[in-house]
Amino acid sequence: MKPNKEVFIKQMPKVELHAHINGSFSNETLEKLSQLKHGTSAKDTEKYNLFTKLDLHDGFEKFKYAHELTDTPEAVALGTECVIRDFNDDNVVYLELRSTPRATPKMTKEQYVMAVIDTIIKMKTELPSIMVKLIVSINRRESIESAEENGALALKYAKLYPDIVCGVDLSGDPACKEFSDFEPILNKARENGLKLALHCGEIENQVEISSMLKFGMNRLGHGTYIKGDNEETLLKNNDIALECCLTSNLLCGVVKTYSDHHFRRFYKNGHPVVICTDDFGVFSTTLSTELHIASDTFSLSSDDLIKLSRMAIHCSFASHDEKQLIHGKIDAYAKSAVGFKVKIH
Repeated sequence: MKPNKEVFIKQMPKVELHAHINGSFSNETLEKLSQLKHGTSAKDTEKYNLFTKLDLHDGFEKFKYAHELTDTPEAVALGTECVIRDFNDDNVVYLELRSTPRATPKMTKEQYVMAVIDTIIKMKTELPSIMVKLIVSINRRESIESAEENGALALKYAKLYPDIVCGVDLSGDPACKEFSDFEPILNKARENGLKLALHCGEIENQVEISSMLKFGMNRLGHGTYIKGDNEETLLKNNDIALECCLTSNLLCGVVKTYSDHHFRRFYKNGHPVVICTDDFGVFSTTLSTELHIASDTFSLSSDDLIKLSRMAIHCSFASHDEKQLIHGKIDAYAKSAVGFKVKIH
């Protein structure tokens, strides 16, 4: 019987390195959060009908709605738990979640961070097969004062929970503020042992892209507009891994088709790349789906997908011992599973 690609990918132990918590709420999670906020009988029928469509505008409305529903520590904890469970159901064995600490009338930024951390600790017992880390995000839309607060929170909680808080992210509207505004905050995080996973090259701004690549980071989110030889040389020389989010980039309109995605170029050139979901709730996808798309689009065999998973472990912010543990799961699966082959074009 011909090996089933879908089953192989679904059952394969997977590694997710680029997932925003609030963008990863499924419709079921949004319903639970709505009931927590408005009562057990509440259901916004119009909202849920809207979110059954795969449309970018509706996707961003979904993101906004997720923020409205997570305005208390209890809601943040519930949302985080649901996201971890959903990734676990997709056989993700290592997960780096990222989120921007938010203050609301019912919650401080510290309470937000602790709600996420406490949930990760809780899920260690309930779902021991998945290892979860937190990357603290800085949103470019917010003030520099807010960015400094988030950077300080990342440092504080990395010291308190070094096995959970592993890095800092810079995300949000890339047209907001200059990258240089955030350099002191990011440099302080790096000097204190935190890893950097920064969104870069989401829009065509070669001056900023070059500046960010020279500044350096451990991993780069998206990199859609990294096109010049000089930029690719900086990427390679600074050993910066690339997080590729296929469906996200397609629905955001930065690539016309999956086959146009820059994953192809970097993968072919042997550059470290990982496949990620970005916002699996907003874009109605899963990591298994993204890997299936990659396999179909770029003619990847089961061996290629296993190699991608191993590369993701290498690019992760896990400790050496943690990486060895995850490698063991991948190796065990590779030995036991019946893979599929494809002709490489």
